[in-house]
Amino acid sequence: MVNNSKYNELFLKEKSEEDPLNQPDFEVVSYINKIFPHEQSLASIDNVLADLKNRINQLDKDIRDLLRTQTDAGQQAFLKLEETKKSITQLYEKLQNIKLKANNSERLVQDITKDIKSLDYAKTHLTTSITVLKRLQMLGLAITQLKNMISTKQYKETAKLLDVIYELLNYFSTYRNISQIDKLYIAMNSIQSTLKGQIFNEFEACFSDEMVNINVEHLNDACIVIEKMRNNEKKELIDWYCKQQLQEYESIFRANDEITSVDSITQRYSWLKHNLKRYDEEHSKLFPKEWEVGKYLCSKFCDITREGLIKSLKKSKDLNSQMLLQIIQYTTNFETKMERRFNNKVNIKIITTKAQIDYTFKKSISSCFEDFLHIYTDDQEKAIYSMLNTYRSKPILEEDQSAVLLSSGTELYIFYRQALNQLSKMNNSKPLFDLYEIFGKHLMNYSNLMSNKLPKKSAVDNEIRICTLILNTSDYCYTTTSQLQTRIKEIIDTKYKEKIDFSNQQDSFMNTITSSIKSLVRTLELLIDPYLVYMAKINWSSIESVGDQSSYVTDIGNNMYKHIQTIQESINNNRYFKVFVDKFTESFLIKYLNNIYKCKPISTVGAEQLLLDILALKSIIQKIPNLSKNKDSKHAISSTSFLKILNSGVNKIESLLKVIMIPKDPPDALLNNFELLYAENTSYTNLQKILELKGLKRSEQQPILDKYEKRI
Repeated sequence: MVNNSKYNELFLKEKSEEDPLNQPDFEVVSYINKIFPHEQSLASIDNVLADLKNRINQLDKDIRDLLRTQTDAGQQAFLKLEETKKSITQLYEKLQNIKLKANNSERLVQDITKDIKSLDYAKTHLTTSITVLKRLQMLGLAITQLKNMISTKQYKETAKLLDVIYELLNYFSTYRNISQIDKLYIAMNSIQSTLKGQIFNEFEACFSDEMVNINVEHLNDACIVIEKMRNNEKKELIDWYCKQQLQEYESIFRANDEITSVDSITQRYSWLKHNLKRYDEEHSKLFPKEWEVGKYLCSKFCDITREGLIKSLKKSKDLNSQMLLQIIQYTTNFETKMERRFNNKVNIKIITTKAQIDYTFKKSISSCFEDFLHIYTDDQEKAIYSMLNTYRSKPILEEDQSAVLLSSGTELYIFYRQALNQLSKMNNSKPLFDLYEIFGKHLMNYSNLMSNKLPKKSAVDNEIRICTLILNTSDYCYTTTSQLQTRIKEIIDTKYKEKIDFSNQQDSFMNTITSSIKSLVRTLELLIDPYLVYMAKINWSSIESVGDQSSYVTDIGNNMYKHIQTIQESINNNRYFKVFVDKFTESFLIKYLNNIYKCKPISTVGAEQLLLDILALKSIIQKIPNLSKNKDSKHAISSTSFLKILNSGVNKIESLLKVIMIPKDPPDALLNNFELLYAENTSYTNLQKILELKGLKRSEQQPILDKYEKRI
């Protein structure tokens, strides 16, 4: 019999947990297997069915209750909605009633305040009208008083009254459409014209009477009135004064006069100096100090003078650079004095025809000379050209034996420096750039001139001095040209700075230095050539034994030391002496090697003697860099490149001589050593030359040459 208590416990457990019947993935078979896990449990099937039926009945009852509840809730919600609509309708009716009452209240208030607003507007307009009438009365009275003061020339009170009148006129500017007020404006304009004319007449009378019985205080008050007036009367008065003062100047120095001397320029500045002194002593007290009438007078003088000088310079036929320089010098001195006097303070402003601006006297007149400075630059070019022609025609050597530079080089750069300094004081723009181009052109010409002066084929002691002088001068020019370039860049106008470049000229001087070194090498070789000729005349095939170095080696060494020591002491820049030593060593050893081929035939003993000679020459050449008597001086050199050149050249000579020393038999030994010693230069031609040097006949050479060809 099935244990019902066990089933009930299981069933209750299932109910206490989440009901599997409610799961979306419910499986009937699994559920039944869970309730009836074995056959014995089937005994309780009736109880299970009964329980399931009870559960179904309970679920049906719950569903019915829920449906009934939902139906009742829907009916209640509908009733509440109807009640809400009714309440909203009632509220809307109340709001309409409130709005109607508010409109009625607003109309009532407007009716009450309508009369009050009208009275308020009337009060405001009445107050404004009273104010306008009072000010209009003040304006009329002020204009009447102004007329009386003008007639009695009470300028101090007039100035004070003008401030009031101008303020009132500004107030009535919006009432100009009213005829009565417009008449007051017209009357005021007429009064101002009368006042201006009266004051100007007083100043004219003052200057026409040559400053006799002048009431300075009275005219000072008149200036205050002029300053108060608002139709540019102040500028007109100053312009009138300056024109009146400068009439005499313009009549004396007419614009169409030619400039025939420096005096014609200095007289202009003397005239202003005299009249400026008179202004300081007599006229300055008539004008307020802050007007800067003296400064304005000088500025007008400068403008007139500049325009006049331009016309005069164009017509002048006798103008030369010397006269132009003096004129510019006087002019710049004058400008400096004016600048120091009037612009010694910061931001002093004066009146001009355009506006109140700062007026600088610097280049106020001298700027007109810029278009005529070509006269100066042209004369400088002519002078440089003449100097170069002189240098070409005279001998390169000079009387001063202690000189290490050509005097022409220093003279040229001194001239350049003077010309540059003179022009920079006058202008730093286009004319200075033109002078730079002239300098550049003639620096190239001077470099070519020195190159053409170098010795060509002859060899004399003086030519060593010529070479060293040109070398030192070219080095000086190379360095000084760089300094000249820097100086020009410092002073020239900014827009030209990037165009200043003497690199081509420096390259030309460097080429002249290179040519000078080559000429030194060639000259020294020519001086040594007689001893190489003697070497070639020796019968090297008849030498029977090896002794000391040959006599020609001693002669070559003595002459090398003599001339190279002179060269070393003459060259200023040790760097170029080092280059010379390298070039000479390389060239001499090549020449010595070629000279050996002229010594054929050479016996084995002769080759041994030549080998001894080249070692002696190597020892001699090795001492060349340190020939200076002062061992600690800058001339002492220890150069890796020099030793490399020396060893390379000597090794080639040694290789040739060692091959010559090898017997012709057996040929294989000769060829092996030839290939070993001439590792990079083994060729049929070189072998043939060596065999000729050994003195072998053509018939003796051919078997060896044929054997070599087979090896190749």
